[in-house]
Amino acid sequence: MVINFKKRTDSESDIDLLVPVKSLLNERVELYKAKGLEGFPAVGIKRGVEIVVPYRQYLPRKFFRNFAFTAVVQPDDRQGGYLFAVVNPLDTVVDLGVLVEAAGDRQTKISLIYTDSSKETNTKVLASFLVPEFTKNWTKFALEIQDDSVVLYFRCVRFATRQ
Repeated sequence: MVINFKKRTDSESDIDLLVPVKSLLNERVELYKAKGLEGFPAVGIKRGVEIVVPYRQYLPRKFFRNFAFTAVVQPDDRQGGYLFAVVNPLDTVVDLGVLVEAAGDRQTKISLIYTDSSKETNTKVLASFLVPEFTKNWTKFALEIQDDSVVLYFRCVRFATRQ
């Protein structure tokens, strides 16, 4: 999983959200090496594991207005959950995250969570998208946030836009 931030200088900065996970591979039984899409190395994460690291080690203090998130995932079941979540200091509000969950028959909902916890007391969904179910299948998707729109790219196709 990678977040791409576009800086004011029009240069780009990639942040690999798997860096803290990879550093724990040999220490946690809930994390394991797996074979990913097209045989590339992947990281397996068992359900219920929490990987807690100070977000400032990996993310900017203040998020950029425009950014993109890319992921290649293979859920084992339809139970769903957060691919990642950055929470406020009280651990009560998700400031930034991506939530994948079952949504009816043969559909999955991908939601971008983006909350200003200095102003809000409840987690806010910025945009949600219904896509075909992809349980047990390696699937690529990306969320692009540009000004006031969120675009979902699903399986390398521009799938939908939310304003």
